[in-house]
Amino acid sequence: MTRWQEMVVFYASSHRHPVNIAVHVVGVPVIVCSVLVAAAWLRIPLGDLTLPASWIVAAAGLAYYFSLDRIYAAIYAPFLVGLVLLANELATLPFETAAAISAGGFFGGYAAQFLGHAIEGRKPALFQSLWKAMATAPLFVVAEVCKFAGYRKDEFATVLAEIERREAAAAN
Repeated sequence: MTRWQEMVVFYASSHRHPVNIAVHVVGVPVIVCSVLVAAAWLRIPLGDLTLPASWIVAAAGLAYYFSLDRIYAAIYAPFLVGLVLLANELATLPFETAAAISAGGFFGGYAAQFLGHAIEGRKPALFQSLWKAMATAPLFVVAEVCKFAGYRKDEFATVLAEIERREAAAAN
């Protein structure tokens, strides 16, 4: 298995119920955008210009995703650019308004995901590894959307077979 497939096995094993997956498909981008709003408040001076740190955060995340799976990262890239543009625009609102939107998205997104896990009856992956879960979630969402569209079915078959193998081994 590739490193990316290992991460998907880790994350997908606690995200199998369709309602929970749907909640994550909405909630994860909301959380990502909320974090990017906070990053956009930091400005990096570049001569006569300043660069919102949201671009640096996004570029670093995207570079990491390209190291895991170039195809999913390429699919995610335009959506991430859209999230950065939205976050940068939200960050120009009055601070109290932008902070309320960012905090509401962050905490609301997580609250919705915890509800999704309650419906599924499985603990969130972040209880096993906070950083691994946070790093995997956005690209997992892309993978789930691709799966829904019927793209890369062979990869999903491999991942599901590995999840089932591990669950069967744990039951014995």
